[in-house]
Amino acid sequence: MEPPSKRNPTKRFIPVLVNREIVELALEALELDVDDCDIATTSIEGVRSGNYAWRCTLRIGKNDVAVLVKQITYGGWRFKELAIKSLLISTRINSPEILLVCPNKRAIVSQYVPGRILSDSDRSNERVCSEVARALARFHKLSGLPIPTATCDLLLDQIATCFNGLPESVLKRIRSETPSDFDIDAEVRWLTRFLPKSFHNVLCHGDYKLDNILLNQSDHLYVTPIDFEHTRYWHRAVDLAKFHSCYEYGASLPTKAITCSFIRSYLAEFEDIPPNQVPEKLTDQIYTDEVMPFILHNHLYWIMFPLSVRLNWSTESDTDRFVSEAIDKIHVYTHIKPSIINEMKA
Repeated sequence: MEPPSKRNPTKRFIPVLVNREIVELALEALELDVDDCDIATTSIEGVRSGNYAWRCTLRIGKNDVAVLVKQITYGGWRFKELAIKSLLISTRINSPEILLVCPNKRAIVSQYVPGRILSDSDRSNERVCSEVARALARFHKLSGLPIPTATCDLLLDQIATCFNGLPESVLKRIRSETPSDFDIDAEVRWLTRFLPKSFHNVLCHGDYKLDNILLNQSDHLYVTPIDFEHTRYWHRAVDLAKFHSCYEYGASLPTKAITCSFIRSYLAEFEDIPPNQVPEKLTDQIYTDEVMPFILHNHLYWIMFPLSVRLNWSTESDTDRFVSEAIDKIHVYTHIKPSIINEMKA
């Protein structure tokens, strides 16, 4: 892998859509002409996270119509895969409808659904957590979609490969600023002993975190997963663990009682039985044998894989920030690992 200074920085930076282009995409998605709406009253609100997303509201007659215009920061086969997944899944779950896919602008236009993403405090809200668990179970029950399958061994190998393939200058900094006993190859070998060797694949969201779950409480509790970039057939615990993970130093993992309550609601929906008929022994077993080791697995994966991808696209000025974020996450991993081990032994 080339050092950051020799990489082509243009791969990461794409022309960001301007207001005119957002309006044009919204009109095309709604099959409208520019004369059909009052452009003067059009409002565009944008946020930036990993990708760019704008809510575009058009005044059509006396009514406001809103769509979500999302521009993806990568193109090629990855954009096509995301678009296909989004189209397939949105027709099978209660998810915002995909209205338009525009590959040349790397944009996906969907129905805008009012609501908010989940916050950390929602994890302690029993009603919200129960519905989030049921939504996950319904997602996991989707079958027959032409979406790839992942394995634990494959992704663990990717973690080690990503780390060992980093530039030597990055590796040196990571090793100097993280605990001396942190060794990625040793961590992967250790974790392999605890991950399930065989399991029934379900359609995993792959990144079932708080800000990929939409909540609308206007009339009734409405929860739906969004963003399907990492969706694949895989172990159910990938999503169970992701929702209960924490990525900030000093933050606490949800208690066993909260996590087991979530597992119970999930199993009840997945098996179509009342929650009080879910055996307590089974929820405890899933908590200990699946969720706990997969929390550690998820931490390693989301430290190393994004770092490797980011450095391939980054300029030299970005490299320091990306490496600092990875170092912070390694400290979180080493901080929570002892408590996870204790739960696995319990």
